[in-house]
Amino acid sequence: MFRPDLSDASPSAHVCVPNLALLGVLELLHARAATSPAVQPLIDVVVGVLAGWRDEHVDGLFVRRTAEELIWGYEVGVV
Repeated sequence: MFRPDLSDASPSAHVCVPNLALLGVLELLHARAATSPAVQPLIDVVVGVLAGWRDEHVDGLFVRRTAEELIWGYEVGVV
């Protein structure tokens, strides 16, 4: 439960955080590239796409959401 008296910020404040799920995928690909050099071009493509990805909630490898969405969750639209 949100307690306004214990917080300096509003739950509707926007927060910018690293997109940990995507960074995890990149880490798995990087580990795989150590044993299979053919994977490195795939990593380069994925990083390039992610770095250029922009919408109302995503800025490259970062995600912008409200504090409330990050704490309690949110629905992701199907693209």
